[in-house]
Amino acid sequence: MRYDKFLTFAFLLFLGVMCVGTLWNVAAKLVKVHDRSDAASTDTLSVLVAGKGLMPANQLSLGERLDAVIAEAEEQFAKNAAARDLYTECFGGLQRLLGRQSVESEQPGMTIVRLTNGQYSFVELGGHSSHSADEVARLRDVCEQHGARFIYFNRPGKVMRGTMPRGLRDVINDASDTLVAELLDAGVETVDLRQSMPVAGDEYARMFYVTDNHWRLETALAMAKVVAQAIGADTSVYETGGWGSEVVPRPFYGSLALRAGAAYFPSADVMTIPLPPDDGARFKVSAYSYKMPTVVRQGGFFEAMFDTTFLYGKGKYVNRYAGCLGGDHPLISIDRLGSGGKRVLLFGDSFSLSFGIYLALSLSHLDIVDLRSYRENDLEQRIARGDYDCVICLYPNDVDGTQFTFFR
Repeated sequence: MRYDKFLTFAFLLFLGVMCVGTLWNVAAKLVKVHDRSDAASTDTLSVLVAGKGLMPANQLSLGERLDAVIAEAEEQFAKNAAARDLYTECFGGLQRLLGRQSVESEQPGMTIVRLTNGQYSFVELGGHSSHSADEVARLRDVCEQHGARFIYFNRPGKVMRGTMPRGLRDVINDASDTLVAELLDAGVETVDLRQSMPVAGDEYARMFYVTDNHWRLETALAMAKVVAQAIGADTSVYETGGWGSEVVPRPFYGSLALRAGAAYFPSADVMTIPLPPDDGARFKVSAYSYKMPTVVRQGGFFEAMFDTTFLYGKGKYVNRYAGCLGGDHPLISIDRLGSGGKRVLLFGDSFSLSFGIYLALSLSHLDIVDLRSYRENDLEQRIARGDYDCVICLYPNDVDGTQFTFFR
């Protein structure tokens, strides 16, 4: 409690300093503008004004000057990582001190909620599109036309049924139930992975990071084995002995802590990486992005699958989960070099990063497409020429329509 009180005091002091600093900057700049009010001066201060661009300050009203100066102060604050982290930290401590069960996220329609099983989660207020099942059925038809089996895997989210705080409805699992029923009615082969999760609330909670919405890597490995069995892939690697693990030496504060403040949570997460036995297998990972050239890593399991820049990077809010395959990309391809096995196309989101590295152990080739950023209109052609044995979706149970646009 003393720590929370200290953070509250620091938060209020920080806000006071920021307010004084902002007012000082405003006053100083207004004086500067006043001193240079001569329109003929060649040294007249210029101010960036929304809707007008860069304008001489002596041509602006007092209100426009104030707006421009405050906007500049906010921009400088946003660029100051240390100040931003301190603000977030103090904000989280204050919310915890007040006993808040939920914290509003800056993302529209999303709230960070403390669940009754002791976990924390983003909660989306939406549900699935009424056209989602039709789109999936159409994708199934295209896959079958090109000789590929199609399976939809309903991915378990962090909100276990019955764990929402009083007064909040569990629209997440309700929407998932509806979509799964619609897919089965449409004849789509569907596997509800929620049935593979523990039934006890505390056990379920341990399957996820506390400060992040993602599965722990141990959970991703368990789900990869379930999926590999369902698609008929070689699961021997999951059943052999000799598995090891590596603990990432730096604490992990995930996307929830980044928005609500680390002090809102009981502790940082510890990321442990399950490592398969070293059987000499080598992998090639190609990650394509529209903003940079293709990233290629090649080598053993750890060397190819993980980007150590994220895993070991300094800083409290480094996204260590992005160490899996280097984070989100429109298209990621994983080859198990010199090995036979199935070729699979996976439609997924960020959960597919940790899941994909372990599913790839049972395959010869895996393509991961993230429709949140994939811009090409070539999915039918990709399926036709990809010679895939199976095409799968690994989509969340807090679904919406944005990731079901397979064919534009």
